[in-house]
Amino acid sequence: MAAYLSVLIPTQITEPMLTDTTVPETDYGLWDVGTTYPLGGRCMKEHRIYESQIAGNVGKDPADLNNQFGTVVYWLDIGPTNRWALFDNDTSTQTSAVGSMTYVLSAKTFNTIYLGGLQAQHVDIVVKNEPGGDVVFTYSGTLQANRPSDYYAYCFSGFSFLKSKIVSGIPPYATMELTITLSNGASGTVLCGVLAVGLIQKLGRTQQGAKAKPKNFGYVDIDKYGKATIVKGKKATDMSASAKIDSSEAREVQEALQNALQTACMVSCSDSAGYSGLNTFGLVSGEVTYKTDETSEISIDVEGLS
Repeated sequence: MAAYLSVLIPTQITEPMLTDTTVPETDYGLWDVGTTYPLGGRCMKEHRIYESQIAGNVGKDPADLNNQFGTVVYWLDIGPTNRWALFDNDTSTQTSAVGSMTYVLSAKTFNTIYLGGLQAQHVDIVVKNEPGGDVVFTYSGTLQANRPSDYYAYCFSGFSFLKSKIVSGIPPYATMELTITLSNGASGTVLCGVLAVGLIQKLGRTQQGAKAKPKNFGYVDIDKYGKATIVKGKKATDMSASAKIDSSEAREVQEALQNALQTACMVSCSDSAGYSGLNTFGLVSGEVTYKTDETSEISIDVEGLS
């Protein structure tokens, strides 16, 4: 079966679209205009966490950029709340739960789901043709990546699990309901960095030689005495790939590439589990080469987001 280079531009998930979840939003208290926050005090507003940068911080809206970057810095944006971390297009800010997590979304037309930054053993998906409507698609499967090759590996290496998962082939409807559950045994920690839905577009037949390049944002700090300290940072994966396309489709493919610019996208070289390492989430750039009247080529580079 041919492998296809595909791109998924995610639908932005807004508050009305999240109809239910088992993940509470109790990280900190909601920001209150009359509360005085100490230095280092934290609060929540609009599904983000803010940390006070001064003592006696009162009446300063943390979501106001003037209070984050003005002459006096009152607040630091720490990041999304735990409930909303999987919707911020950053696989390293992960939503966390014990045992399992469930999300119910009401979203416009989609045919593909992408899960990234995963730590889970199993996924269950139910899609309805409208909120409260009829079930049109179900999926239930393990996230196991591979089985140990022998008894030694079974005893000492164990099983590994996928860090990302693509579920496609979903019949699209105007407004749909998605229920998704990730689980990791009875008490294991479940993590999910990205939950994205949208319409996936096949760009062309993937050519051999696609590359995935892991990267990290850590560094080595060397003090004046020569002592080296490894400071760990976030991780991501860059990717480059090319695909063969019919010249009659080149303009449409070029438009798809244009639409993907400056947007965090999922790019896949193959839907085969064995090539899941060639699926990444990040910012896309590329070019279309018009070779002959019959064939053209698209080349894509993805700057992986942490």
